[in-house]
Amino acid sequence: MAHPETIADGLRSPRPGALTFPVVQRFVERIILVSDGEIRAAVKFLLLQLKILVEPSGAVPAAALLAGKLPPEIQSIGVVLSGGNVDFEELVKY
Repeated sequence: MAHPETIADGLRSPRPGALTFPVVQRFVERIILVSDGEIRAAVKFLLLQLKILVEPSGAVPAAALLAGKLPPEIQSIGVVLSGGNVDFEELVKY
């Protein structure tokens, strides 16, 4: 099975994990999708505005928030930002 093409290389799994998928099925209410462009914008925002370097996979939650993709009924949220594994040559293209 081919890996999906995405800037978020840490999320390129061709299929759900045998251990994690049952957890997702049980506890996740909805999944929000973001584009590579939204991920790039989030990485750039986090670096330039907050002065923190976050790898694309770790910036996905922030991308959803910054792109306004959260449902309006959500009143408060915690966002986990993780990882600093960023290729400098790719970063300068953002």
